[in-house]
Amino acid sequence: MDEFVDHRPHPLLRGLVVAAHGYRIVGAAPGVHLGMPSSTLTVVIPLDEPLIMRQHGPTPRPFDTVLAGLHIGAAHIHHEGRQFGIQLQLAPLAARLLLGLPARELADVSVPIAEVLPDADRTVDRMRCAATWPQRFALLETALLDRAASAPGAVDRDLRHAWDLCHTAASIGAVAAEVGWSTRTLQKRFRAEFGISPAEPARLDRFHRSVHLASDPSRSLAEVAVLAGYSDQPHMTRSWSRFADITPARWRAVETLTTRDRVAVE
Repeated sequence: MDEFVDHRPHPLLRGLVVAAHGYRIVGAAPGVHLGMPSSTLTVVIPLDEPLIMRQHGPTPRPFDTVLAGLHIGAAHIHHEGRQFGIQLQLAPLAARLLLGLPARELADVSVPIAEVLPDADRTVDRMRCAATWPQRFALLETALLDRAASAPGAVDRDLRHAWDLCHTAASIGAVAAEVGWSTRTLQKRFRAEFGISPAEPARLDRFHRSVHLASDPSRSLAEVAVLAGYSDQPHMTRSWSRFADITPARWRAVETLTTRDRVAVE
């Protein structure tokens, strides 16, 4: 039976670690899973076989671990119907605290974690030897807490405020006015820190909501579009074509690694 774990991050990591999941999939059909863009950084730690992934270029490559920055485009994960590992979603605001660099330096790239955190492989080896999900998460969180305790600094207050506003504000002009910058200054400083434009967080959030909703086959795509915040289904389809190079209907037909009919494990 497949297993899925939703882990509640340590109190000192909340706001930095947006979500943490463990998974063991054993009976899916072989295929290509699309790792969809979102407004978070993604950490994937395979606990057995390497992750075979293609993000840029025609050739997939194996990753023992993956750290993926903010990206506008899906990653193609080739699998044989088996996946076993842990995935974290990190707030871009946490990049300096947990990774020691601005999120911009990871924009649109995926690298082994050890390229950014040289001591990460030791923690990953211990996680692979652990027998339970709580033990695996405890090892990972201890390493993250140690890292945060020794971090040199965080994103400055105005940029943190701008990031938060960009998820909800009606316009970029409104964000700039609230922070007290010109629109040009907002664009420049936002890209310098995060590697994307101030307009992208809200678009990525809406797209991510639509992916979650579309994974429920009982919902029509027209209903998904409305619930996700699009003006209509064609608007949603254009967004999917941009962010994932696939339509929602096609994705429903070909995606093999979904969470339906699987057992949650404490």
